[in-house]
Amino acid sequence: MKRSFLYQLLFGCLILCSIVSYVYLQAQQDEFQISSQETTSTEIEEKQEVILPDLALVKKLIDVTKTLSSLAPH
Repeated sequence: MKRSFLYQLLFGCLILCSIVSYVYLQAQQDEFQISSQETTSTEIEEKQEVILPDLALVKKLIDVTKTLSSLAPH
């Protein structure tokens, strides 16, 4: 009984985190559209890559995995 409750709680947290991520990304996209409409077409801006903290963590994890796999004997 307790085990199924734990799974339901974890699944609920996962869904809640997904919804929060979606809302955050939509808010950032709306903010970007508003700010891009205010700029004039004569201004040339450099494209800047936006890296979210969770993506930076995933990239670091991938780099570490690549490093470890290159050190392992084949």
